[in-house]
Amino acid sequence: MSQSGFTHSSFTRTANVIMDRPARYGKQLASHIGHKVTVDSVDDGWVAHIAGGLGYITPHATTLDLVAEGIDDASLERIKDVLERHLRKFAGELEITVDWR
Repeated sequence: MSQSGFTHSSFTRTANVIMDRPARYGKQLASHIGHKVTVDSVDDGWVAHIAGGLGYITPHATTLDLVAEGIDDASLERIKDVLERHLRKFAGELEITVDWR
């Protein structure tokens, strides 16, 4: 499921977070992360350049899809941490499950 062209799939993880208003939270997440790293708008969401890899933020009708693509295990873990930690901060009391696969 490589969107960027990274060739090693073991450094890619996806989480499909079921939530209300995924577009709102996706935009807020991308905007906040954009204060620290480069975030580009793409047709269906945003891509953040984190730890030498990429973090994709894609809202759908009932889910916010997160994809972490790292160049190695360390960068993959960092990207996952940044995306999940900040999403949880914005979600506040909203109960969400972020299950990376």
